[in-house]
Amino acid sequence: TAPASDPATLDKIRDLARSLIVHGKRAEVQQIIKSTGATSISKLPPESYTTVWGELLKLKDEVDADASN
Repeated sequence: TAPASDPATLDKIRDLARSLIVHGKRAEVQQIIKSTGATSISKLPPESYTTVWGELLKLKDEVDADASN
């Protein structure tokens, strides 16, 4: 059910990735992106948006959990 090349979705992914990188998760963010075969967020295949978004949200949950401890 991933929207075909939805720029709003790509913007959300980019914003979330940027905030995770600020929290020291650059390597993890890059790993998630590379796992799709893409070299950068702008190169993500649209069919991977849903998966990437889900992985980034999991990473955000870890960051939030770390922050609350």
